[in-house]
Amino acid sequence: MKQTAKNLNRFLSLKWKALLFFSLVLLIINASFPFFSYRNLMEHFDKRQKASHEHFVEEFNGLLKHTIQRLHQFGGIISSLEGLESALLERKKNGNLAAFENHWPLLQLDMGIELVRFYSTSGEEWGRFGPTDRLAGEEPLIQKWIEEVKRKERPISFLSCHTICTQYVMAPILTRGRNIGTILLGASLAEVIVNFQQISGVDVAVMIDGESELGEGAVPPARTGRYIPYWNQKIVALTNSQLTLPLLRMLAEAAPSLESVIDGHKTRFLEKDYEVRLIPLPGLSDPGPGHLVIINDISETLKAIRAATQQSVLAGILGLLLSEALLLGILWTPMSRLNKISEKLPLLAQGDFIAVRAAVQQDDRRWVKVDDEIDLLDKTAVSLSYQLEELEDKVKKRTNALANRMEELANEKNFISHLLDTARVIILTQDRTGKVMMMNQHGSNLTGYQSSELSGKPFVMLLSSDHLVENITGDLNALALGNREHLSHESILVCKDRSTRNIVWFHSRLRRKGVHEPVVLSVGLDFTERKQAELRLSWLADHDPLTGLFNRRRFQNELERTLSEASRYKRTGALLFFDLDQFKYVNDTRGHHAGDALLKEVSTQLSRLVRSTDIICRLGGDEFALVISETDEQGAVQVAQKIIEVLNEVEVPVLEHAYKVSASIGITIFPAQGATVRELLSNADLAMYQAKERGRGSWHLFTGQEPIKERMKERLFWRNKVKQALDADGFVLHFQPVQEIETRQTSFYEALLRMRRKDGGLIAPGTFISVAEQSGLIHLIDQMVLEKVITHQASLARRGLNITFSLNLSGYALNNPALLPHLKKILKQTGADPRSIIIEITETAAVSDLSAACTLMDEIKALGCRFALDDFGMGFSSFNYLKQLPVDLVKIGDAFIRELPLHSDDQIFVKSLSDVTRVLGKKTVAEGVENPEILKILRTYGVDFAQGYHIGRPKSQLLEELV
Repeated sequence: MKQTAKNLNRFLSLKWKALLFFSLVLLIINASFPFFSYRNLMEHFDKRQKASHEHFVEEFNGLLKHTIQRLHQFGGIISSLEGLESALLERKKNGNLAAFENHWPLLQLDMGIELVRFYSTSGEEWGRFGPTDRLAGEEPLIQKWIEEVKRKERPISFLSCHTICTQYVMAPILTRGRNIGTILLGASLAEVIVNFQQISGVDVAVMIDGESELGEGAVPPARTGRYIPYWNQKIVALTNSQLTLPLLRMLAEAAPSLESVIDGHKTRFLEKDYEVRLIPLPGLSDPGPGHLVIINDISETLKAIRAATQQSVLAGILGLLLSEALLLGILWTPMSRLNKISEKLPLLAQGDFIAVRAAVQQDDRRWVKVDDEIDLLDKTAVSLSYQLEELEDKVKKRTNALANRMEELANEKNFISHLLDTARVIILTQDRTGKVMMMNQHGSNLTGYQSSELSGKPFVMLLSSDHLVENITGDLNALALGNREHLSHESILVCKDRSTRNIVWFHSRLRRKGVHEPVVLSVGLDFTERKQAELRLSWLADHDPLTGLFNRRRFQNELERTLSEASRYKRTGALLFFDLDQFKYVNDTRGHHAGDALLKEVSTQLSRLVRSTDIICRLGGDEFALVISETDEQGAVQVAQKIIEVLNEVEVPVLEHAYKVSASIGITIFPAQGATVRELLSNADLAMYQAKERGRGSWHLFTGQEPIKERMKERLFWRNKVKQALDADGFVLHFQPVQEIETRQTSFYEALLRMRRKDGGLIAPGTFISVAEQSGLIHLIDQMVLEKVITHQASLARRGLNITFSLNLSGYALNNPALLPHLKKILKQTGADPRSIIIEITETAAVSDLSAACTLMDEIKALGCRFALDDFGMGFSSFNYLKQLPVDLVKIGDAFIRELPLHSDDQIFVKSLSDVTRVLGKKTVAEGVENPEILKILRTYGVDFAQGYHIGRPKSQLLEELV
């Protein structure tokens, strides 16, 4: 019966289980490796194809842009061709463009221009050259484009694939400062496509919407010609037509949706793999979208990927078979012997010890007479049989007592283990030599070491290797020998990841019962967070939290110490006190986050600049102080100059590159100019204000003779005067006419600001504007001038006099966020015509923050106002700024006009500026015209307007003069 049950139990040898498990693991590994390898190769291939496509897009757009730029350039110089300017000016319908016939062959050969048409400003065609059917049916669009070019006075471009893909540019014909007509230029897209194919090495085609060819309601033709019915697309240009056209037709049947091909579609055609991607054609005038089709042969790459994957699979299969054979050969003999032993061992449980010893015998027929693990198992089984036989009787006697004792030990062990693992302190034990024996779980979590890793390692290995370790080792030895009972100390514990913790250790001596039992119990309490908080509070007491520099309290202490040493050792030193120029405007216009970023960057540069013996601190806001020990006046001045140079090169990303950092620095020498901290800081502050009088980025060395107090009184006087004038409407406007030179008619009036004195006299703005800028009242003056001029214009308009006025705004107006809302509010309240308002800004103010200036000017121009660039030539004088700034008028400074007949260099500048401004589509105004001789020269130079005493003096009562 037992034999039958035994036969029914399923049995599988360990060697076969190991073989099956090992085979399964190897199969999974060998199968996953080719899979992930193939996926990684395909992902890498797709990324490379995407990068290539992006490069193709850049190349194709670059070629298109080059063609458009070439046509733009020719459109700009068309009127300068020999004989063509006079022909265009005659504006005759027949025979007036014969002069262009001489240039037409050269343009076709050298510049690739295939079509040229001339139109008048009203849209009348003057002449055409090249194919006559290229733009058939698009005459309404041509008239629309002519109107757009006439309105904007700049070229426009478009692409037409009606019959043949052609890139067109329509540009205004400018001559002698006037727009006399429009020219249409066309260049075939074939050259762009050929160049693109040569650069990229792929086949390309151009597709456009088939609806533009079929017409409304027409039925698509059959699969003939170059029409693709599934996509409703017409192929207007292609390379390698024998491959490209059949491939696209097949792809259209497989992927009827054109959107699925735009980002790339792989297909197989004629036993080769291709990838098809689309690039949208920009500026297409035909109805519907157009695309450039890129066909890339990827057969070789995919073939290489498949071959690599197949090789990987074959190598995995071969490795699997070899590994299984080797494992089976190794396990066969040992498993057979082990099976024999396993059959005999159950006899020990039955108490048949004699049968086990008789059955388990060593095989003497082995080739190698060396014992292995199975031989040891045989001997162990025999030895175990004797021991079990001897102990069987003893076990019976002690079973009951042992059971009771085991239960007690288990309870004690559970209690101790639970106590050690739940305690939030490090608990470890040491032997008499100071080596760790065990450590609780919290200690392992904190240090990163497992208890087994530290077992047998010195306790001091956990501590930082400083001078205290040697003393601690001696104290621990004394504790282990019984010379002391307790020990406590603080130390730095080094964790496994090399981080450190601050620990308070308490060591106690244990009563040892055996040689291998612990001698010392060590308990460690972590107080790292408290230590760090104490250090942080100590640091904050002496440092500025934003910049990390010394604060005012620490600075005064260090300065007092330096002054004491200077007095004791008869040394001289210097104190540099400075703040950042216009820092308040940075906070107001860019926000406090930008101001903080600026302060951090300035602090970083200052820390790199000073010596280790110098003292640098931030007193508060944008005020900094630097104490230089053992220096003289020359050395202090050199440091001040170096600080100005370094700050001038500072760039803060959030402030953009146009903002230049500068500081005003006051310098005092101690102890000659102050023996106390208060006196020294007071003199340095006076010197700094003296530096501010010189302008941004200046320094001043205190001498004791400065008239700073008188100047501050004068500045305070004028500041109060300006404030009183703003409160009591003490400002008046005078108006000076600006005459158009060609017609000798007054075109507009410039509003000039004056302050009214108590006696009725007037004060020029040069007296009080600088004080208003420094005190921050300039924004109120700008808003007041806007309100007065716009209100006056609206009042005259209601009387039937539509007069245009120009007004000057300060250099700070473009940085005033309230300017645009205030302007909108005034225009809405008064109902004034914004087209009759010209805002004048200085060149230096616009260029100081070019990006912000252009943004604000565009927003104001969107309301209808115009802009004039005042005093051009007095600042940067860059023609590039004329192109970037959205101004309508350019006013030439009177320094170039007053003595124009006497200086040839002034004449060259005025003539060049007039020519460049005319090309850019802007008007010029000459200031300071004092006599008819100057006016005559300006007329020959093509200057548009004149202003000065010869034209008219400023007057306060404009209405009486007009009436």
